[in-house]
Amino acid sequence: MTKLRLSAGAVPFVLVVAMLALVSSAQAQDAATKAKSKMLWTNRGCGACHGVGKRMAGPDLAGLEQRRTREWIDKWLMNTNEMIASDSTAIAMVAEWKGIRMPQQKFTDQDIELLLTYVRGEEDRLAKK
Repeated sequence: MTKLRLSAGAVPFVLVVAMLALVSSAQAQDAATKAKSKMLWTNRGCGACHGVGKRMAGPDLAGLEQRRTREWIDKWLMNTNEMIASDSTAIAMVAEWKGIRMPQQKFTDQDIELLLTYVRGEEDRLAKK
């Protein structure tokens, strides 16, 4: 087995190269997740009713995670009809929006995380304006 020997000056260089590779990989993964989140948002038609930073046919989703718990959001997105029938916040929301209901969707845990990633990204974009 051949041993690789690095001079003392080469060690920092090797570490920097390794760190850059990790950062590059993380950035590529982050970009892929953002692309998936936007595709899900678009394919499920979320933008037809919801905006981030603007009211449309449905509630503005900016600040969603500050207004609702993650548990509530998960329940809402997985069991919208059940929530509308039993949850006081959901019932009040339907009343506020004059009976307009969000259609029942079949979101997975991963879908919900991607949708929240999209909303967070839009919130970040708005904050930079």
